[in-house]
Amino acid sequence: MVNRYKCLDQLSENLAQGRTLREALEAVKLFRFLILGTEWASGNGGLSTFNRKLCIALAELGHEVILYLSSAPESSHADENADAADAAKCGVVLVRTPGKWRDVVPPEIMNLKPEFVVGHDRHSGGDAQMLQHVFFPNARSILFIHTDPAIEMFKGDDPKVQGRKKEEREGIQRGLMKNADVVVGVGPRLYTHCAKIVDGFEESTQPVLVEFIPGFDAREERPLLEERNGKKIKHRALLIGRAEDAFLKGLDIFQAAI
Repeated sequence: MVNRYKCLDQLSENLAQGRTLREALEAVKLFRFLILGTEWASGNGGLSTFNRKLCIALAELGHEVILYLSSAPESSHADENADAADAAKCGVVLVRTPGKWRDVVPPEIMNLKPEFVVGHDRHSGGDAQMLQHVFFPNARSILFIHTDPAIEMFKGDDPKVQGRKKEEREGIQRGLMKNADVVVGVGPRLYTHCAKIVDGFEESTQPVLVEFIPGFDAREERPLLEERNGKKIKHRALLIGRAEDAFLKGLDIFQAAI
């Protein structure tokens, strides 16, 4: 594994030589992350955005980041090339497979020696753990948990179907957490949800549990001043996401707060 302190010394030396922070970070790689995803852009919603921002943040910290994508049927080579070029500007390398992640594993993935393999909940968590177990036994698996199965009880009209979905997804999450080295709960509620499950494991098999608090990227803020009813408006709030299950997602609370 890379010596973190040696890397930090190299970072200081690069900065002392007059390099910009980005140039210095590009010259010093701390860890290699292999992260599974479905796309670089945000065509499929918030999880893709979350994953892209995570990749960029890790790259900006100096880590080496490879985003391993399962190819979408509708994607074109032009789109893929544009995505790869955009990711490269952020210090992230894109590698695609023609199918699902575990179906056809490209040589450039099999030949990697990552320190961490990252998957997201039931979407890519199982494939990430399979890849780590088969190809990268010396790596550690990180599992991000984005949903609480309890919300299934509030979807649809058939309580029998709701109950089966809840039980099924709880079972999937429990199995994924049991096989993970690190479990990351996105937000305080999911951190508590994960803690309850992890506490049920034998102490020797419990993964490291982390609470992850998403935030805003201050560099993208563009405050626009305008007047409304004689008062200056300094801040705007933009909510991005699909609006089905509005009550469940708290859109009414968001609207009242604003």
